[in-house]
Amino acid sequence: MPRHDHEIPDWTKCTQRVLSGAFGLDPRTIRYWKNCPRNADKTYSFPDVIGWWRAQYEEEMGVEENPKESRALELLREENYRRVKNENDAREGLLLDASDMTRELAEITNVMRQGFEGIEKTHGKRVGRALRRVIDKAEKAWGKMVEGRRA
Repeated sequence: MPRHDHEIPDWTKCTQRVLSGAFGLDPRTIRYWKNCPRNADKTYSFPDVIGWWRAQYEEEMGVEENPKESRALELLREENYRRVKNENDAREGLLLDASDMTRELAEITNVMRQGFEGIEKTHGKRVGRALRRVIDKAEKAWGKMVEGRRA
């Protein structure tokens, strides 16, 4: 298992600590799971544990495979994957802070506006208005993008 938080773990050889972190549980909880699959070296294979956990959950809930529900389950899994990935990326410092990103995009926009003013003086007000519309649309799109990706 990795010794540093920035290393990518081998998900087929997880410790109780890594596995409990992935599930958001206390490591002691993992110890008490009955019949949870383990590797020969007493580590855990995350994909195997997920399969085991799902089977346990479905058995407990009396869930039977229903083709109509499979699309909903797939969408739920995709959403959970995105959420966990974002949480991991944020923890590893891979996501930018939205306020920093907004500030940087505002600086870029100001530089572009200043450049466009020079073009307007050379090529006329019609070109200047067109360039302002372009930068306003870009600024609006960037704002939506930042809002949609807040860390």
